[in-house]
Amino acid sequence: MIHIPCISTYERIGAGCYVLGEHRVDCRGVVLDGGRLTACTGCLPQPATHGLVCESCWSRYRAALDVAVDHITHMRSIERGPMPVGPKVQTGRPGSKVIVPVSWLDADEAWTALCDVARWVDPLGFLETQAGGTTAYGFGSRDSIEHVRDRVALAVDLLRLADLDVVRRDRSAKLAIRFYRLMQALMFRYPTEEHAHTVAYATCRECGNRTLERRPPLRYEDPITVRCIHPGCGAVFHPALVDYDLATYRQQLETELTSSGGVS
Repeated sequence: MIHIPCISTYERIGAGCYVLGEHRVDCRGVVLDGGRLTACTGCLPQPATHGLVCESCWSRYRAALDVAVDHITHMRSIERGPMPVGPKVQTGRPGSKVIVPVSWLDADEAWTALCDVARWVDPLGFLETQAGGTTAYGFGSRDSIEHVRDRVALAVDLLRLADLDVVRRDRSAKLAIRFYRLMQALMFRYPTEEHAHTVAYATCRECGNRTLERRPPLRYEDPITVRCIHPGCGAVFHPALVDYDLATYRQQLETELTSSGGVS
């Protein structure tokens, strides 16, 4: 019986899937890694057991489908790391700036990766319906959380119905691998259970101590807050106010460093 290797090993889809400690007959025992020779830890490709992918890729792809609805919705429901969208060009006429949280942009990227796979098993074009502003490349700025959840759930349902058909074709199998690897990265970047943590260098406006702690929302749609944990204070601030104080503090330090001759 002829075994074909997992498609990740002969297509450029990031790191391929290899059997740890097992080597090809022509292995020389070393590999070139970033210009340096290192010991080969295994170069025998994992065999494709589900269509064109190995057991590991198949299980991780299925796991990514299991969390896609909740996690993409989670990224869309939080507002983390706001950044301006569009080129930073100064014009003579002032205009409004659209601020989009980075987590929303990453939710769009995850949705696009999911749609890229699902379109291969969507002959009736359910995903092409652009309801509420959603397209295959991102959610509308006014889309509700419920709408986002419904659209992601539809794509996931299509892929679950298709089952192995997704990984039996070259193109869709590669897209499935790309999707699950992106979801792994986003799950690490946006954990669903965020913990409180101290805000370095920030000073409480009430008591003057550096005892501010960033608190995640306790319930759905609750705000993110910054609270002073110094005994007898307990003041609560909006994160944007603390960010402003930190930016002011940094500017003050840079000014002092420049005036003292520390910067040429």
